[in-house]
Amino acid sequence: LLREKKLSFHPAAMTDRRLMPEDERRRLLEKLSEIDPVAAANLEEERCDPYEATIVRLERAGIDPVSFFSRNPEPEEIAIFEDPLLTFLSISEAEGEDCDLADLYRKLGLELPEKLSPFADLPPRVAVPRILSSNLAPELEEAARLFLKFKM
Repeated sequence: LLREKKLSFHPAAMTDRRLMPEDERRRLLEKLSEIDPVAAANLEEERCDPYEATIVRLERAGIDPVSFFSRNPEPEEIAIFEDPLLTFLSISEAEGEDCDLADLYRKLGLELPEKLSPFADLPPRVAVPRILSSNLAPELEEAARLFLKFKM
């Protein structure tokens, strides 16, 4: 419905591997991809951070916060693909909100693909709904389906 109304959105979920089993994460991605492959490919996967409220909740659940936060999740990696929209989705997954596309590509030592240049000044997660309103929508949807296979 959000997409039909052309509203900007992206889903987010706490998928920290220290809390969510891998098969549960995979089922979440599968279900979300049935609803909207682009949204699924652009899922913001949250990590558990040691905020005060989080520490209190962990203690109440009988989990030692010090040992919990000593176990680091796997490092984030950005996969580079031949298809520029697959690379865009990989970049968006790793850093979707704080930097614009031009800066992200520059930091990675990559050239911003011509087809994404109209969105260069936007953070990836802001660019997604704009791309879906453009002639690139079918390409992004196909890239999202391929990227989901890579993520799972």
